[in-house]
Amino acid sequence: MTSIHDQTGTSSKPQRSGYAQDTDVLQELIALTHEVPSHSKFMTELLKTTGAYFNSPYAAIHVRYASEVIQDDWHRGPTNPNFWKAHVQDFLTDALAEVKPRAKLLKSKSGVQQVAYLSAPIHDPAGPAIGAVAVVVSDIADLDLTHALMKLEAICRFGSFCAEYVGRQSDDHRSVAQPNRSMTRGATYATPHELAFALTNELRTKLGCELVALGLARFQSIDILSISGLDRVAPRSPGVVRLRAAMEECFDAGTDIGHPMSEEWTEASPAPAYRLHARWLQESHAAAVASLPLRANGEIRAILSLRREDGGPFRPDELESIRTQVEPFTPALVLTSRASRGLLRHGVDTVRTGIAGLTRRGHGMRKVVALMLFLGAMWFAFGTTNYGVDVPVVVRPDEARLLTMPFDGILAEAPVVQGDKVKKGDVLCRLDTRELLAQQKQLQAELAVAQRRRDQGLAERKPVDARLAEADINLVQSRLAMLDERLERTVIRSPLDGVVVEGDLRQAVGATLTRGQTLYRISPPNVWRLELEIPQYAAADVSAPLTGIFASQARPEEQYGFTVKRLLPSAVQRRNKTVYIAEATINARNDWMRPGMEGTARVNVGPRRVCWVMLHGVLDYLRVHLWL
Repeated sequence: MTSIHDQTGTSSKPQRSGYAQDTDVLQELIALTHEVPSHSKFMTELLKTTGAYFNSPYAAIHVRYASEVIQDDWHRGPTNPNFWKAHVQDFLTDALAEVKPRAKLLKSKSGVQQVAYLSAPIHDPAGPAIGAVAVVVSDIADLDLTHALMKLEAICRFGSFCAEYVGRQSDDHRSVAQPNRSMTRGATYATPHELAFALTNELRTKLGCELVALGLARFQSIDILSISGLDRVAPRSPGVVRLRAAMEECFDAGTDIGHPMSEEWTEASPAPAYRLHARWLQESHAAAVASLPLRANGEIRAILSLRREDGGPFRPDELESIRTQVEPFTPALVLTSRASRGLLRHGVDTVRTGIAGLTRRGHGMRKVVALMLFLGAMWFAFGTTNYGVDVPVVVRPDEARLLTMPFDGILAEAPVVQGDKVKKGDVLCRLDTRELLAQQKQLQAELAVAQRRRDQGLAERKPVDARLAEADINLVQSRLAMLDERLERTVIRSPLDGVVVEGDLRQAVGATLTRGQTLYRISPPNVWRLELEIPQYAAADVSAPLTGIFASQARPEEQYGFTVKRLLPSAVQRRNKTVYIAEATINARNDWMRPGMEGTARVNVGPRRVCWVMLHGVLDYLRVHLWL
């Protein structure tokens, strides 16, 4: 294709005989109005019908109907639709902007083959264009392009007219279309008050009434949205209060109310006493008042009230005619009311709707579930539960005997290590006694010499020398006694039955140990205490003598009770956290527990409100980080 031309002139070429008959196309469009369920489906079928009429290899449509955008394409034949799509979509975009029939002719270099793009607008029933259709017509050597464009425009205009009757039946097309038009009109208003204001003032002009009021039913009460002639409704004014009472009387009765009643009312049945309408009539000094309920989906959703000073009482057929005009706007009124609600109002309405549904008959299971949820909410708000703090725990010996070096010495033997069970008197380690034994022999020799000097002094009758020798004997004997005691202390024995919880001297054999150096720590068997690592947020809640349950990581299936003895006042660093240590006694007597075992403990703080137990962590976090 080498040249592109916009074709707007006329031509005398006859129409190609391959087209379908015009009457067949029109009858098909009429039939579609009864067959398709929606406007979008009708527009799609209109596109197919138009493409088939022109034997088109490709066609496209773009329509904006109310708030719905309908965009579709159609093709047939051996050609690839992507070959036409981009060019036709650009042509359709230009047609939408120009809003008039257009044609574009494309010729090959030889001029033998010709292809045309045709487009025509689609109109709303009110008049303005809402979209367009574009079709490709190929092999048009004998085609009158202007005549074909007129044909396309005629089909699109007839389709626009038929679209208004989509889904209607021949006998009740007015009643079916009216709600659709009402919803379309209602969609133009942002709030229910605007829609009600437009309806009441329009009805006042058409009906010649002094007052027309429209109220929306909210559960068992009426919210007056608009009163004709007023730009604002004062809900507490006496006139509005009387009007609302009359509307609520109509809502409770569920039927049309007229006062005074015309002959048609009294002949049909005995006149019921509608006192609130009678009071409204008396205080307003009018000739007649009436109220009629407006329904949507079988439920009364609004009340329309009328008042006029002349013209006589309202007749039943007159009210029915008014209902026919106004009731189609009820769904739109309800829809705009829901759409304009705030978050708080939406929540209140949802709760009230749920309560209203529970008060109806039936739905037994729903009522049981609602009752359970209510009781759960009450328990959450006002109930109490036992509050416990889960904390890490380390097992420690409750008592421990510390054994240290009695004097400086060399370690000779250390058979006992940490974890061994010992009995009272068992040897834990031995010190080297060679130096002590040498000192003992030296002192024994000195003792023998002193004794001989004493004996010699007594034999020679030298009392002074004998006394001096006696003093030396006592001194040497004291030193020997001290040495014997030290020799005895070279053997370190267990002072009690228990477990060695600290001490492994095997690597120190042969080394010199200093006096006071720790050798072993021995704990009585099965006597333990717990060190509870209390976090800062729970430090104020944990104190003596609270109780709890402890489970070790070694045997989590076994649980033991404990009692808190004290909470140490200073914080320490454990597991990279600042915690307070609480000591507790554990009621456990077993052989498998070892010092340093870890586990988890739950401290029973006491009863607290359920809501506090569930939410205090989040609230404390917000208070600390957001300063609430």
